[in-house]
This record gives sequence, C-alpha cells and structure tokens, in this order.
Amino acid sequence: MKETKKLSTSSWLTLAAAVLGIIGLVAYSTSEVAVKQIGIIAAIAIVLNIITIVVNMKYSFGILNLSSTVSAILFSVAFVYGFASQLDPLGWAVSGLYTWGQVAGFLIFAVLTFAALILEFVVSFKGLVK
Repeated sequence: MKETKKLSTSSWLTLAAAVLGIIGLVAYSTSEVAVKQIGIIAAIAIVLNIITIVVNMKYSFGILNLSSTVSAILFSVAFVYGFASQLDPLGWAVSGLYTWGQVAGFLIFAVLTFAALILEFVVSFKGLVK
C-alpha cells in the first residue's frame, strides 16, 4: 500500500489508460471482424504503460517521460487503423445488414481507446518524472 501512495498523478493517469485499454481490448476481441494486428498494437501500448508504472515506482529515469508519448502514438495507431478495418461493417450496420452485437465490440473498443489516448496525451505533456 505504501508503494501506491508514492505514485504521482501522471502514474495514476497512465494506470487508468492501461485499464481502459485492457477493457477495450477485451471488448474488441469479442467483435466478429477483429483484426489481430490492432489487438497487438493496443496490447503493446498497455504493456508499455504497465512496465512504465512499475519502473517509475522504483527509479526516476527521465526517459520514462517518453514512454507516455510512445504509448499515445500506439493507441492512436490502433484507434485509426481500427476504424479503417471496420469501415465496411459500420456501413453495413447503418444499412441494417449487420446487427448491433456484431459492431458493439468495436465501438466500445473505439471509445475506450480514444479515452486512453486522451489520458496518454495529458500524461505526455505533464510528464511522469519530475
């Protein structure tokens, strides 16, 4: 418990981004038209966040400030590439040929990934290490 009290606001935001990313990734994996590469990119961003928090608890390396920027880029790539891969199903959903259940996993992923992306941008400007 003492270790969590030492976490900065930026570390908590990074942890929140990782949790949102995990929930979004689980929701995305339930989508019928999930693309494996998008899941891998999002998973790398999540793992980078977790490693950054663990290392930041023990050491204060200035290079850790760069990890939030890299994670934000990875989340944005997953977000944009996710929409590009879902254009056909989203178009068919509007026309009624796909059900809400088929598209819901991706939409949850998109919203949570966008929220994680915003948190990562905030952390990248605020900085993890003082």
